[in-house]
Amino acid sequence: MSGADLFGASSGPTQSMMQTTDPACSAIPADKQAVVSARQQVVVSENAVESAKRTRDNTKASGELSIANAEQGVVSAQNNADEESSDRPFNIEEQRGAVLSQQAAVAAAQRDVDDATLRAPAAATVSALNGVVGEYLAPSSGTSALAPGSTAGIPGVDSASAAQAAAGVGANPARPGGTQFLVLDNIDAFQVVVPFNESDAATIAQNQKVNVSVDALPDATLEGTVLSVAPTGTAISGVVTYYATIVVQKSDPRIKDGQTVRATVVTEELANVLTVPSAAVRQENGRATVTVVEADGTQKAVPFEAGKVGADRTQVLSGLREGQQVVLPAAAR
Repeated sequence: MSGADLFGASSGPTQSMMQTTDPACSAIPADKQAVVSARQQVVVSENAVESAKRTRDNTKASGELSIANAEQGVVSAQNNADEESSDRPFNIEEQRGAVLSQQAAVAAAQRDVDDATLRAPAAATVSALNGVVGEYLAPSSGTSALAPGSTAGIPGVDSASAAQAAAGVGANPARPGGTQFLVLDNIDAFQVVVPFNESDAATIAQNQKVNVSVDALPDATLEGTVLSVAPTGTAISGVVTYYATIVVQKSDPRIKDGQTVRATVVTEELANVLTVPSAAVRQENGRATVTVVEADGTQKAVPFEAGKVGADRTQVLSGLREGQQVVLPAAAR
């Protein structure tokens, strides 16, 4: 056979035979594939819708929770504001008290700092110093017995109590100044503290003139005035006495603190009167009497009328005349 087409024989006229295909049928597979794709797309879309719904629900729940939290925050904030408003006065007073407490602490600390520097209360001279750097000092105990009208201690008491020791009375050769660490003296101005018996104290008053003699300086006589007299008495050796404080007007460079002095208070002054030494006067038969030296050298007891009696002179009212010589007792010569 050759490559020519084979045709069957027929009794009719000659006709070619050909196979044909319907176009609609050829599109069926594509349509099926389109249906499958569409269904898949529907599933995807449905899943997307469900996912969107879930997202919406979750977002709604989260939003509602946020709203609830915000509302709770508003309530809490309001409660805090109300609490702060009700507690504010108390808190302010509490803080004010804390401030005052801290201010007091600062003031106390400042006082401690200031007290770290020892300052003299007045200009004076250091007369006793008991202590060296590094030693510890104990505070004084008891109270100080002060002279009337003065800040000076009463000197001359042998049995020094704690109070007198604090005033420097308890001084001894091993420890000048007593128990005190530092003793200051004003060596330019002195005061004299003198005990007077009852009868003398009754005549002493403030601002009276005083003559002060110093035992260690027979030629020194100082002038002073009465500063004050104690209103109550003190028993010294069984005798009631009253302390008087005397201010010395002019000092002497030879005078030292603690020296023994004698004070004569001028309670009254009389001018142009006749007087005799009080040491020459004695009492005979109830009358004041002195012994007079006559012109021939003989001695005669002569009574007289006495007036005012001073520390060393007695006023003569009558019975004696000026120029007569009187005899002093041997002890007074």
